[in-house]
Amino acid sequence: MAKYTTKKEEVKEEATYVVKVLQGAKVVGEGRVKFNADVNGVTLYGLNLIEGKNGPFISFPQWKSDKFANDDGSPKWYKHCYFPADSVIDDIVAQIDEQLK
Repeated sequence: MAKYTTKKEEVKEEATYVVKVLQGAKVVGEGRVKFNADVNGVTLYGLNLIEGKNGPFISFPQWKSDKFANDDGSPKWYKHCYFPADSVIDDIVAQIDEQLK
């Protein structure tokens, strides 16, 4: 369930994500794995699992805008899709590790 906000009150409901890493995960660099996943029935392509200094995180596909820029003049990047993966990161890592064995 998603969070719904009204002017009077905020109703919080925890979202539940079912993630299935699809076949074909591959190592593409030091500490980086490219993979596709099915999240609650929606297939997401071009995800990256990156081993950062604070642990693993998911990098989502994104595109660079030619029309809009940040305050410093650098191009803005926009994610194609997003879901809060922190709650399922351990499951994603386990599925990828199983594939790469």
